Amino acid sequence: MEKFLFEKLLDEIEDGDRVLDVGCGDGTVMKEIARIKDVKIRGTDPFPGDWNCYNFTAEEIDEIKEKFNVVYLVKSFHHIGNVESFLKSVKNVMYPMARMVIIDWKYGVDTGVDERYYKKETVERLLEEHNFIIKKSDEFEETFFIVAQLPGDG
Repeated sequence: MEKFLFEKLLDEIEDGDRVLDVGCGDGTVMKEIARIKDVKIRGTDPFPGDWNCYNFTAEEIDEIKEKFNVVYLVKSFHHIGNVESFLKSVKNVMYPMARMVIIDWKYGVDTGVDERYYKKETVERLLEEHNFIIKKSDEFEETFFIVAQLPGDG
């Protein structure tokens, strides 16, 4: 992960937060966050590594029986098979006023794996349709960065 994107992600995480990494892979990003911030951090991935990670797809996220202040996806949003289902389910593991950070590529290559790349504006619209409030939005050469927040009533 590019250093500037990691720093932008870190800016959204406060000491004491309960944090969930969706699409955590081997846990590299989680481990680095845990090294720098005083947080309780978990991950979920259909092919999880062995570090503090649930074995759920994004669409199965409401199987997690914990709640989080921050949920983030680093270059994994394009792997979600059913974004509508994910956006409904993820709210069940988020506290009211919780933040979701999405960092993803604007476009990709054909890898043979089911992938869907979205424009930043499309992701913002999907989030807003699910009652998230867009707090920050930025676009870079190859990636976009969005911070969305649940309203106070969840």
